[in-house]
Amino acid sequence: MPQSDSSPPVRTWNLSPKAVSQAVVCAAGGYALAGGAVTVVGWVFDVPKLTNWWGDGNGDGVNDGISMLMNTAVASMACGLALILLTQYRQRWARIIGQGAAWLSILIGGLTLLEHVTGANLGIDTLLANRDWGQDATTSKMRMGPPACISFTIFGVTLLLMIRGRRARRIGSILAVAPLLISSLSLTGYLFNADQLFGIAKVTGIALQSSTILAVLSVGAIAAFPDRGVSSVLSRDDIGGRLFRRMLAPVLIVPPILGWVLVRGADAGYYDAQFNAAMLVLIGVAVFVALLWWTAKNLGNYAIEAQRAHNHLATIVETSHDSIISKSLDGTIVSWNAGAEQLYGYTEAEIVGKTVMLITPEERREEEDQILARLSRGERIQDLETERLHKDGSLVQVSMSVSPVRDESGAIVGASNIARDITQRKRADEMIRRSESDLRTLADTMPELAWMAHPDGDIFWYNRRWNEYTGRSLEEMRGWGWRDVHDPDVLPTVLARWEHSLATGAPFEMEFPLKGADGNFRWFLTRVQALRDDSGRVVRWFGTNTDIDRVKRVEQRLRDQTETLELLNETAKAVGSVLELDDLLQFITDIGRRLSGAKFAAFFYNTKDEHGDALLLYALSGADREEFDSLGMPRATDLFGPTFRGEEIIRSDDITQDERFGRNSPHNGLPTGHLPVKSYLAVPVAIRSGEVIGGLFFGHPEPGRFSEQIEHVVAGIASQAAVSIENARLYDNLKQAADDRLRLLEAERAARSEAERVNVMKDEFLATLSHELRTPLNAILGWAQILDPESSDKDEMAEGLEIIQRNARTQTQLIEDLLDMSRIISGKVRLEPEPINPADVLRQSVESVRHSADMKGVELRQEIDPDPVVVSGDPTRLQQVFWNLLSNAIKFTPEGGRVTMSLRRDGGHVEVAVSDSGIGVKPEFLAVMFDRFRQADSSTTRAYGGLGLGLSIVKNLVELHGGSIEAASGGEGQGATFTVRLPLKRSLNSGQRSRDDKQANGHSGLDGLKVLIVEDEIDSRALLQRILGQADARVAAAGSADEGMSLLRSTRPDVIISDIGMPGVDGYQFMRNVRELPESEGGQTPAVALTALSRSEDRMQAMMAGYQSHIAKPVDPERLINTLHGLMATARSGNLR
Repeated sequence: MPQSDSSPPVRTWNLSPKAVSQAVVCAAGGYALAGGAVTVVGWVFDVPKLTNWWGDGNGDGVNDGISMLMNTAVASMACGLALILLTQYRQRWARIIGQGAAWLSILIGGLTLLEHVTGANLGIDTLLANRDWGQDATTSKMRMGPPACISFTIFGVTLLLMIRGRRARRIGSILAVAPLLISSLSLTGYLFNADQLFGIAKVTGIALQSSTILAVLSVGAIAAFPDRGVSSVLSRDDIGGRLFRRMLAPVLIVPPILGWVLVRGADAGYYDAQFNAAMLVLIGVAVFVALLWWTAKNLGNYAIEAQRAHNHLATIVETSHDSIISKSLDGTIVSWNAGAEQLYGYTEAEIVGKTVMLITPEERREEEDQILARLSRGERIQDLETERLHKDGSLVQVSMSVSPVRDESGAIVGASNIARDITQRKRADEMIRRSESDLRTLADTMPELAWMAHPDGDIFWYNRRWNEYTGRSLEEMRGWGWRDVHDPDVLPTVLARWEHSLATGAPFEMEFPLKGADGNFRWFLTRVQALRDDSGRVVRWFGTNTDIDRVKRVEQRLRDQTETLELLNETAKAVGSVLELDDLLQFITDIGRRLSGAKFAAFFYNTKDEHGDALLLYALSGADREEFDSLGMPRATDLFGPTFRGEEIIRSDDITQDERFGRNSPHNGLPTGHLPVKSYLAVPVAIRSGEVIGGLFFGHPEPGRFSEQIEHVVAGIASQAAVSIENARLYDNLKQAADDRLRLLEAERAARSEAERVNVMKDEFLATLSHELRTPLNAILGWAQILDPESSDKDEMAEGLEIIQRNARTQTQLIEDLLDMSRIISGKVRLEPEPINPADVLRQSVESVRHSADMKGVELRQEIDPDPVVVSGDPTRLQQVFWNLLSNAIKFTPEGGRVTMSLRRDGGHVEVAVSDSGIGVKPEFLAVMFDRFRQADSSTTRAYGGLGLGLSIVKNLVELHGGSIEAASGGEGQGATFTVRLPLKRSLNSGQRSRDDKQANGHSGLDGLKVLIVEDEIDSRALLQRILGQADARVAAAGSADEGMSLLRSTRPDVIISDIGMPGVDGYQFMRNVRELPESEGGQTPAVALTALSRSEDRMQAMMAGYQSHIAKPVDPERLINTLHGLMATARSGNLR
C-alpha cells in the first residue's frame, strides 16, 4: 500500500533580484548612517568607546588603537544617505540631495588624500573635533588614513556614476569593488591581529568601524547594479549563477573561521608553528576537496535537469501546433517542428539546411532582411503580422515572434521563430470589419441618433444623423463632449443615471431634450445597451436617441386639453352656482389666466366718463392690485377700442409691433410702471342683447404665448362669463325687487309727499326760470330794436352793446347751469383730470370776476399760501366752482363790502375758502342750500335773481374731484364762508408745468392760417368769419357739406371748422367723407366740431367721426382761437391722430 508523505512542505522564498537588491541597498545605507551617527555622538558627548571599537577606549593614549574621526563619520553618513536616495527614489529632490551627499564624500576624502600626497595641512582635520583619542595609525593629528581617503573618494564617484548612462554604470560597478578589497584587507588584519594590515599609518591605517562601514557600503553599491559586474553573475538564473550563489557563503565563511581557530590555538601554546602550518594545509586540502565534490555533484544535477528541461522543451516544440523553427543569422534553417510542417507544407528533411527565403514571398524579402538585422542587434520581434509562402505557392497569414539565440558567451548565433496561422482570424476580422462597416452604413441611414462608447462611457463614434442634428463634429463630441447639447437643468439627472449604468452595467433608458444645430431643443427617448464578451464583461455600449418631440408635444397638448376641459367643467359648475358678481368675475379671471398661461389677467367694465375714456378695473389675477392703482385705466384707443365696442378678438404675439400700439397721443405705449407685455389677448364680453359689458385681457412678457386654441378657449370663457354676469345681474335685480316690494308701502306715502313737494318746487322753478330767461331777453330785444346805427350816437351804441353782451352772457350762464345739472342728474359728467396748482385756478377765477366786483364797489382780498400744492383735477370745472362761489359772494355782498379768498394746505388736503361780509344765511337754510332749485328767497319780491342751481352744481363738481364743500354763517347780516377741501397729489409734475406754461404764453393771432368754415346758419357763419378774420386768419366759408368738400379741394385749408347739425349731409358724415380722401387731397386736415350738441356722447361721436376737437355753442372767441393754436401745434409735432 503506498505511504503518504507526511513530511512538512518545504518553504521556498520567491524573491526577485530587484527586491533583494533594494533590501541590501537600504540595509547598507542604513548601517553607514547609523555607524557614522554613533561615532558623531561619541565625539560630541566625549565617549571615546563610541569612536574606537578596537582599543581599550579610555582615552589615556596607551593601547588606544585607531578611532574613527569626525570627518570620516560625516563622509560615512553622506555615503549612506546618497546610496539610499540615488538608488531608491526617482524624485528630483532625492537626486539633488543624493548628489550633494556624494560630492561631500568626494570632497572630504579627496582633500585629505591631497594632504597625504603633498604633506600640506589644509586645516580640515581638526575642523569638527580636536582630541587625542585613537591616534595609533595617523600621520597627523585627527587625520583620516590613506585607505579611508581613497575608499570614500572612490565610493563618492561610484555613487555619481549610478545615475548616468549604461557605460557609466558599468564603470561604477567595477569601482565599487575597490573599497570592498581595501576594507577586506583591514578586516582580515583585525580578525587575525595582524597590525601590518591595518596599523601602518602611511599605508594601511584605518579604524575598525570605518572598515566595516566601507565593506557594507561596497556590498550595497554592488547590489545596486544587479545587471552589471559581480551582481550580474550572482543574479543570473543559469548553472553558473546558481553555483556561484551556493559556493559564495562557504568560501567567504569557512577559511576565515578555520584560520582564526588555528591562530588562536598557536597563541595559546597548544601546538607549534610547524603543526599549525601542517594543519592549515591539511584542512585547506579537505575543504577544497569537499568543495570540488559538492561542485561536481551540483553540476551533475544541473546537467540532468538541463537534459530533462531540453527533452521537455523538445516535446513541447514537437507537439506544438505553432510553427517553431530556428535559423542562423544568415537565414539558414536549423530546426523545423511538426507545427511548421503543417503550416508551410515542407517536411523537416526538405527544409532544414535551406534558406528561410524559401518560405518568404518576394515582396516580403526586404522585411525578412530587416528581421535578421534587428536580431543581430539583440532585438526581439513580438506579434508581427505578416505573410509567408506555403509549399503549394499560396500565401499564409501568420503572427510571428522572433527572438535571438545566444551561445554560452552571450553572443548571438541565431534566432528562434514562432509563427501562428492567423488566416482564419484575419478572415474573421475582415468579416467583422465588413459587418461593422455595414452596421455603420445602416446606422448612418437610420432616422435615430446612434453612438458607441467604451466601457468607461467615453463615446468614440456617432452616426451621421447625430452630427447633422447637433451640428457638431466628432472631435467636438468625442469623449464626454455630448454634455454641451443637453439642457443644463436636466443634465445632472442624466449624468447620475448614466454613471449608475456604467457602474452596474444596467441598461439605460430616459427621455430628455437635446439641442439641435438651430439652437432649439427637441425631446428624445434614449436607450443604451451594454455589449458583453463571453465572460459577461462590458466591452462596449451602444445607444440610440429616438426623436419623440412630436409625441411629447401631442402628449402635452392632450394634457393641456384635459386640464382645459376640467377647468371648463369647473368653470361651468361655478358659473352656475356663484351668484355674487364680485366673486364670479374674480373666479372667471383666475380661470382664464390658468387656461391661457398668461402672466396676468384682468376684467374691465365698459364704463365711460363724460369724455368717454375711462374703464373700470373690476377683477385682477396674477398681479397685485397696488401695481395697477397708480396707473391710468385703459382708454378708448385704437388698440382697446375694438374690444370694448365688441368688434373683434385681438390676439398678438408681440403687441409692441402692432400698428395700433401707441397711436393715441399722449398715451403712447404702456404707462410708466406697467407690467411688461409682449403677448396680448383681448376678448370682449357681450350679453345676449348685444351689449358689451366689458373685456377680458391677458398679458405675458414673452412673445408668442397665446395660440389660436387658447383664443377659442378664452372666447368660450368670455361667453360663459357673459351669461353668468347676466344671471348675476338678474339675481341682483330680483333681490332688489324683493327688497323694493318690502319698502313699497312705506315708500308710497313718502313718494306722494315728495311728489307734492317736487310739484311745488317745479312750479316755483318754472316761474323762476321764466322770469330769469325773460329778463335778459327783454333787455337784449329792447336794446336791439332801439339801436339804430344811423340815429344812435357812439356812446348810446356802446352802452346798448354792453347791455346786450352782459344779458347774453347771463342767459348763456343760465343755460349752462341747466345743462350741467342735467348731466349731473344723468350721471354723465366726465372730468379730464390732470395735475394742477389750485392757486393758479383760483387767481384766474378772481380775475374773471374782478370787473363785476369793481363795478359794484366790493373789495377782493387774496390770502394764498406761497408754497405750491398740486391736486388732480379738471381745471375748467374747478374754475367753474371758484367762479360760482366768487360770483355768489359778490352778488350777496352790498357796496363797500369785502370778499376774501384764502388757500392753505391742511395735511393731505388743500382748503380754498371764499368769505364775504354780505347778507349771511339763515341757520335753517344752511342744511338745504346745496339742494337743486333751493333759494333763500323765492318770492316775487326777492332782491336777487337766479335759478338756485349754482351751489348744487358746485357741490357735485367738488365731490367728483374727491373733495367736499361746507357752508358756514353767523346768521343774517353776518356774511358767509364756503370752504372747499380737495385731496393733494405728491408733487407738481411736468404735465401741470406744461399747462401753466401754455396758459402763461397765451395766443393772440392766427397769422394767416387758412380756415375752412362749414356752417348752414348764415348768422353763425358770418360771426365765425368776423372772429377769425380779426385774428388774421384767411377764411373760406361753405353753407353745406357738399360746398365744403369742393372748397376743401380747391383751397387746401390748414384746418376745418364744421357744424354738426346741417340739412342733407350732417357734420359727422361730412368728416367721414373727408377722412376717406387721400392725404394729397386734404384727407388728413385737422378739424374742429363747433356745434350746439354739447353732451359727452356728442363729443365722443365727433371724435369717432374724425374730428380732433369739439367746441360747444355759443362760441367763445378766445377759446376758439386757443383751440386752433393747440390743434396746429399738435399737427406740426406729428402726434395728430
